[in-house]
Amino acid sequence: MSYFLYTWPSDRLTVKQYGGTLTADWTGAAEDPAYPAVNLEDDQPARPAKLLTNWGAYQRAFPAKQQVDFCAIINHNLNIPAGVDYPVYLGGNDVPGVTSPWKLFVQLRVGNSINPYVHVDGSPQNMFCDVTKAYPAAVNRTWQYWHLIINFGNNAPVAIGEWCLYSTLRNFGIRNISKGSTRTLHRPSITHTTDRMTRLSYDLGVSVREMNVQMEATDVVRFDVEQWFRMSRGTVRPFCIVPNYLQDEAWFVTFGDTNLSWTRNNNNHNPLTLRFQEVSKGLTL
Repeated sequence: MSYFLYTWPSDRLTVKQYGGTLTADWTGAAEDPAYPAVNLEDDQPARPAKLLTNWGAYQRAFPAKQQVDFCAIINHNLNIPAGVDYPVYLGGNDVPGVTSPWKLFVQLRVGNSINPYVHVDGSPQNMFCDVTKAYPAAVNRTWQYWHLIINFGNNAPVAIGEWCLYSTLRNFGIRNISKGSTRTLHRPSITHTTDRMTRLSYDLGVSVREMNVQMEATDVVRFDVEQWFRMSRGTVRPFCIVPNYLQDEAWFVTFGDTNLSWTRNNNNHNPLTLRFQEVSKGLTL
């Protein structure tokens, strides 16, 4: 199996699409009315939902059971203490509320958990969980009530940009993606250079990544990539990828170009390059 994991925009489970409610849900941990829970699924990680407490939970209550294969949180202010192994969980149940025993309970992490929870520029790493690995049978990951649980005392009231639940987690298979990828980190700034070559720079406070992936796609995978691009409306609709699930964090991205090109060869061989651009997290929460 390819270590590269991806989702389609249409795989995402949102209250807007499926109905139900999205609320803060733990006694004593209310949401900040200026940063409501609906911000968790507006495709804008820079616009967070916040709690009034430094711990708590959010609940997605759907009208009917929904299968969840993948979960990620994109942008957050969780200051996880050194030596603490990511006390952030996804819970699934057939009854509402933060209630045990859970039918499903799985930890969100970053790759193999060696990576730090935050980059040195202050940008947090995006935690995720592949629910299919913890619960291989689909029936065991299909529940009506889903919770994101922050089970430790943060150093500030909890703030989270996006809480992403996906009904399908995809990969390209064995032969269809080349070894490695080309990655670019953008740090935009305003720079003025004087006539005497003195540089005055103002940091805009954001870091945004891009990635190019080269593929040797089969006919089947090439068709799937085309449908993925069409479903995403090119650069319009974002989705989650994990470049290498053993090492990397989740990326919340769009396609980086408004065009998708490939070379149509014989013998089930279609070389192409996919370019992804991260949706900006904005300033550090």
